[in-house]
Amino acid sequence: MATEYDELFVRLRVEHPKASYPESECSTLTSYLNGDIDAQTCATELTKYTNRRLPVSSKRCICDIIIQLSINFAETHEDLVILVKEIRSIPASKETGDIDWTKEKGSFDEAFRGFYDSIWSLMFEAEKARGRKPIPGQSEASRRWSNINAFGARLEHEGLLDDMLNALRLIVKVLETKQSEAQVQMNLGAAAAWLEFASKEIKEHASRVGAHTNWAQGSNNRKEPTVDGKRMAYWKDRLVELSGSPSVGEEVAASCERAAIAIEQALWEKKK
Repeated sequence: MATEYDELFVRLRVEHPKASYPESECSTLTSYLNGDIDAQTCATELTKYTNRRLPVSSKRCICDIIIQLSINFAETHEDLVILVKEIRSIPASKETGDIDWTKEKGSFDEAFRGFYDSIWSLMFEAEKARGRKPIPGQSEASRRWSNINAFGARLEHEGLLDDMLNALRLIVKVLETKQSEAQVQMNLGAAAAWLEFASKEIKEHASRVGAHTNWAQGSNNRKEPTVDGKRMAYWKDRLVELSGSPSVGEEVAASCERAAIAIEQALWEKKK
């Protein structure tokens, strides 16, 4: 009998015909989430390079499949984090097609970033078109956004996400969601510091900067740094707004001002 996971994979193959959701890998993940096999067995099976007609790099599709599951089923997060840790422990061998999964952190980070940007864009642009800020729980996109952030928090807690991704999540949390004064005090300085750093990096590489992504490092496997100018401008305005809050100290306010100036300079260079 088909499970909800099987139904998801069928739908994904229809909606994304160019993406890779192989029967074997999807079936293995379904067995794991149904409790039929343990995490170690699942990781071993997922990383086996058995279809020699495809390049060994095709095995990296398991990163996309895991993240799709986390986006659609919040209840899988704990099991998926355990699985990711098991996958990361598998060294290169003939069975893996010589892929050393202990060094494949970048593949998972890139996959996470691609989905993170895509879901954010769908949710934020849809809500903005209606003339309001995104409201959690008000749409399918916002549910997926909530799920990927919850999964990201678990990955961060286990040290399984890159620092840049953790910084992006922090910035989004502080500047794009409603925060209490205590949360603003705790996180605004760090968000401003990261944005100042990223903006200076963008400015230095302005001749190679494109559009459509949302950070100093590109998503979706782009080779060059790219940045979403509209989103950076929005962050700049939010920094200025929050820095004027009575609860924000002088040092953090100064950091916000430096970051806002750095963003403006980066965007100016981008236009030239």
